[in-house]
Amino acid sequence: VRLVEGTAGGSMYRFEKNPDYWQGEPHIDEVVFRVYKSDDPMVQALIKGEIDFADDITPLQVQALQSEDGITAINGSSPGFDEIAFNTGAVDTETGEPLGDGNPALKDPKFRHALGYALDLDQIIEKVYQGAGLPGDTIVPPAYSQWKWTPPEDEAFTFDLDKAGALLDEAGYTEGSDGKRTMPDGSPIGTLRLFARSENKKSVDTMNYFKEWLGELGIDSELTTMESNKLTNVILDGEFDAFQWGWYVEPDPDSMLSYMTCDQRGGWSDSWYCNPEYDALYTQQNGSTDDAARVETVKQMQEMLFNDSPYLVTAYNTLGEAFRSDRFACFQPQPDPGGVLLFQYGAHNYLNARPVAEAGDCDGVTTALGAEGVSQGGGASGADSDEGSNTAVVVVGVIVVAALVIGLGFWAIMRRSSVADRE
Repeated sequence: VRLVEGTAGGSMYRFEKNPDYWQGEPHIDEVVFRVYKSDDPMVQALIKGEIDFADDITPLQVQALQSEDGITAINGSSPGFDEIAFNTGAVDTETGEPLGDGNPALKDPKFRHALGYALDLDQIIEKVYQGAGLPGDTIVPPAYSQWKWTPPEDEAFTFDLDKAGALLDEAGYTEGSDGKRTMPDGSPIGTLRLFARSENKKSVDTMNYFKEWLGELGIDSELTTMESNKLTNVILDGEFDAFQWGWYVEPDPDSMLSYMTCDQRGGWSDSWYCNPEYDALYTQQNGSTDDAARVETVKQMQEMLFNDSPYLVTAYNTLGEAFRSDRFACFQPQPDPGGVLLFQYGAHNYLNARPVAEAGDCDGVTTALGAEGVSQGGGASGADSDEGSNTAVVVVGVIVVAALVIGLGFWAIMRRSSVADRE
């Protein structure tokens, strides 16, 4: 599709189909993106039939919409993860000199790793994600089981403040007479500066819990919330200690793995992590032609990141989506089954979604929602199909900042641009 109306920062973007697209002509004439600042008006617009697809809604809204006629609502497994990231040592990439004012304790992987046992991920999933997600551990999500390394049971993070405290003691971060932990040389650790994205409730809630648990370990912290674009600049300047954000991971995890290499500091890297041994493994897997050997190397890299803990992966989340299944059909989940419907890698659903009257067997894609004989997974499809309209009105929440790029058929909500893109 191609953009015919709308500009960056606007509330509406209109795309028309490209009949000469190399993979074939789409079945839908137009896709219109509207941006809402809150979920409730978006959901009501879907119920009233003012829009056809609502993205990034809450699990409770999904549950409510599943009883609405003509609407299919799902919690799709998202191929990504959320994490708490640490400032492991920001540097000026030209001079190698320290950059910013990160807390020196967070340069120590033993300190960071100990904090992994101070996260009650079950509580985060239940309270923050409303039960729609899984506790995280590594940067490769379960959707890509071929690549994923899972920590052994006796090494996996569990919520155990006593163990976290013991590991901190062992690493030299003991409690002083005031109950506050100190650096190995006896100097105060100080107050850790935590950051969350103000427009994302999950981000704020996760960091509030983290602040509470740090306090129980004798570590003071303060939480600042700000808009994502401002937080990006704080990260680039190295003026933070920890923040919450998330990544989407491609089916081949090479790109995600590359973001953790030394060369990506000041670019895609946000934790400023640098480990030459990790870089060597990245180069090894990147040039490997032996698939089995490459998988094993990728798993070694995940194990190294787990132990060094530049990230504490908190959740593999789901994405709430709902669409007017009395109007449009042939959305194939990605991953299939159980995945998301619209914002995917590639342009598959933009090419293949179509009005219900034209659905048939969805060109033989038996798992596509709306194909003959396929359960919708939500509300019943109504009989009053709007056959007079061939325009899909798609709604995205304000946090989905790359609607333009996604509408062009590319998956680009990698949450942050590179340095060059920001300037």
